[in-house]
Amino acid sequence: MEAFYRFLLLSPHDGLQSIRYLTIQWPGFAYWAVYQDEDTGEPLHEHDQSWQEICDAIAAMDNLKSLSIVVPLGINNSFRRGRVKKHDVITRISLPLAALPEHVDFTFAIPEGHIRPHSQALLSERGCRNLRLVGLDSPVGFGHNDDDSD
Repeated sequence: MEAFYRFLLLSPHDGLQSIRYLTIQWPGFAYWAVYQDEDTGEPLHEHDQSWQEICDAIAAMDNLKSLSIVVPLGINNSFRRGRVKKHDVITRISLPLAALPEHVDFTFAIPEGHIRPHSQALLSERGCRNLRLVGLDSPVGFGHNDDDSD
């Protein structure tokens, strides 16, 4: 993720404008809850600040059509004393991307078994209105047509 961070922040703005489809598949998303203070449970400021910079750079990509965040193993929330809810982790990852233009197809993919019937509504209530939670087997949000005229 550090290399992706550097790529986004060091690339010329005009170069990033050519990106139309972006899929971020990073195993670290599965352990996102680790990046919080052990005693208070509060997010680590440095970690959240760098993620916010990544999200700001992505949201500034004017030609972006589709953004997919893929977490193949799902959200691991069992390693803390007090279990972190998966919805809290997904919200923490996704909410900084709320600045994405509405035309961007924003999907968050986790294993089918991790999605509950109320998941989409709960994330929307928390401010992740432009996010679609999908299963890994879903073709929605991952396919694109390279023959697009625009």
